[in-house]
Amino acid sequence: MKAAVGQSGKSRDVVNISILLAVALCIGIYLIATTGIIAKDGVTFINYAGQLEIAPVKTMVNEFQHPGYPWLILTAHKVADFLHANTSILSWIYCGQSVTLVFRLFAITVLYFIGKHLFGAGTGFWATLILILLPKPAGYGSDALSDWPHLCFLVAGLLLLFKGAASKKWWMFGLAGLAAGAGYLIRPECAQLVVLGGLWLVLQLFLSRHTMKTNKVFLALSLLLVGFGVIAGPYMNLKSAVFPKKNVGQFAQRPRQPQVKINNTQAAQQVAHKLQFTPSTVAKAFGKLVGNIGETLMWFFVPALILGMHKWFKT
Repeated sequence: MKAAVGQSGKSRDVVNISILLAVALCIGIYLIATTGIIAKDGVTFINYAGQLEIAPVKTMVNEFQHPGYPWLILTAHKVADFLHANTSILSWIYCGQSVTLVFRLFAITVLYFIGKHLFGAGTGFWATLILILLPKPAGYGSDALSDWPHLCFLVAGLLLLFKGAASKKWWMFGLAGLAAGAGYLIRPECAQLVVLGGLWLVLQLFLSRHTMKTNKVFLALSLLLVGFGVIAGPYMNLKSAVFPKKNVGQFAQRPRQPQVKINNTQAAQQVAHKLQFTPSTVAKAFGKLVGNIGETLMWFFVPALILGMHKWFKT
């Protein structure tokens, strides 16, 4: 009986995922075919990818962005070039857009399983379908941008943390660490997986009703940190900082040009002048946040979001 129910659940997952991927793929291909100009950051990533092919180490040291997404573009371009030699700028653009779309499809699959894990297969399907149909996420998923590749590793790591915590499988935290490290090479925000997983594991040492034994907690925490460090560590060492993009956690001072110092000082002064936390600026920031969320949800789904949040926090 249980085997039949399990088989039925797997069949339903296959059908749901097939529908979601088909819809996302059709939208993605249409947007790629009709996109006239890619985003400004997309041009930066494509130039970065081209420089990686010539001087990888020097490029990573000098560039501001993390190298993960440009490396994916370069890899896709090499594969495309092997199949059909083409060095035009359009081939680079299509490679960047295709990489983003592929990782959007991967992320959608993982998001469905997260929704299923938290709320059930039906809710997970409809929530993911709504996300697919929203204009802004769809646009990001067909442009040469790193949002969806980064999100793919982020949600994959999050699902591994969920599964590891629920099933008490310590080795899943190691896989989550690897996902966090790979995502970090695309965008530094993926390091939050280490923080979230680490906090949960540390809490297991102090809670009276813990779900994992102490020895497994230390093993899981070690694997989480090692998995992240193995992937992200070499880049941190190369840039001499934990978060080089934000100049946070510098452990070695790299020589800089005087002009760059002047520019950085001027930029810092401008930022410090703008970051004045008064009630009016906080209100404006909150209003902008609400506006961005509303636009992303096309305002139509905002009431559903509010009702869902009310029900979630009430229970």
